[in-house]
Amino acid sequence: MASSRGVFSVFLVQLVVVSDLYLKTYINDLGHLQVVDIVFLIQYLFLSFMRIVFLLGFVVVLSLLLWSSPCFCLYLATTNQNTNEWYRGHQAWC
Repeated sequence: MASSRGVFSVFLVQLVVVSDLYLKTYINDLGHLQVVDIVFLIQYLFLSFMRIVFLLGFVVVLSLLLWSSPCFCLYLATTNQNTNEWYRGHQAWC
């Protein structure tokens, strides 16, 4: 998963750098020239490459969910608890 996330990220960053999208300007609703900011850039990339940006977001969320379990196990090992003790300890707070 990390390799696909890296490939998609590098592709999008290279696309932005090669086409100089971060140096461009656009005309807003009021008719003023605006420098491209990060929100406009993300919207442009999402509308142009919807599958890649959606897949990248999905992979990032999935990676965070998958890494939360080992981090929780590491926390339990560090505090010398098991899941039952952790659950019982937090149940007393309610």
